[in-house]
Amino acid sequence: MRVWWIVLTVAAVVFCPAAYGEMEGDEYLPPAPPLSQEEVLERREKVLEEARQARIAADAQQEAEQLRREQELAARPPAQRLLELRCTGCHEIELVTLKPRTTFGWAWVTLRMQWINGAVLEPGERTRIATYLADHHRAPPRRALIELAVAAMIVALLAGLSWRAIRARRARKR
Repeated sequence: MRVWWIVLTVAAVVFCPAAYGEMEGDEYLPPAPPLSQEEVLERREKVLEEARQARIAADAQQEAEQLRREQELAARPPAQRLLELRCTGCHEIELVTLKPRTTFGWAWVTLRMQWINGAVLEPGERTRIATYLADHHRAPPRRALIELAVAAMIVALLAGLSWRAIRARRARKR
């Protein structure tokens, strides 16, 4: 019977993980004496004052950040501010400037956004935005050539359809 106890003891030591009962540093200290009513009120006031000071500091930091953002925005060119005001309501600015285009391409994009997507633009804003984008996010020459070719094909298609409609109307009159 002793052999089994020895085997079980050895197995428990070898195969079972050790259990550690460590204490935290505060647990070695004696318990604090209970606080008087005055000390409780003092501590509460101190905590409230610290929270008030932290809130005031956070508000001041937030106001300073807002002022910095306003100054940064005011330092930008008017056309860039207009672009950010009108376009970033629906898009991230990186998405707007992702694909560089020619002046013609940006004019079509802003026209499409206004007519099809319902972008709210005042008279003249579309031209200012398209001009700013064309100046600062101009397409490389190859892309410009492709845009020009597509525009020429659209004009040719419209001219052909108009010519065909005119011929059909004349043929009906005869």
